Amino acid sequence: MGRRWSGGSSNHHSIIYLNYYSIIVIGVLYGINRFYIKERTLHPFVHGYLHDVMAGWFMIAFLQIVLAWSKYRHSYVLHSLKLQLLVVSVAGIYWELFTPLYLPNSVSDPLDIVAYLTGALFYGFVLKFLYRKRK
Repeated sequence: MGRRWSGGSSNHHSIIYLNYYSIIVIGVLYGINRFYIKERTLHPFVHGYLHDVMAGWFMIAFLQIVLAWSKYRHSYVLHSLKLQLLVVSVAGIYWELFTPLYLPNSVSDPLDIVAYLTGALFYGFVLKFLYRKRK
């Protein structure tokens, strides 16, 4: 599922905390955007893609938490940026290309995939920063 982080459980805890904080912060930002910002602006990025950027970050954070709870050793995480981008790409392609085939209200927007990947990139950069800071 990924390689181990060197440095033992202290890295594991900081990564897990990053993921829990990410889920909370993204939930709060989602609510603020949905019920406050969208009501006060007509900006196309806010209305069309901001939630998708948050979804890319959320997806990786959620998977990290699931992996930590799984039967695999806690030191295994999706630490590789390439692996994170692959996971988000596969999910994005599925949602944007296949979901509209069976869900009538769903529409395909390839730029959503770019937004998902942008969120995953932000997550990956923060993760790399935290990892380097701990060395």
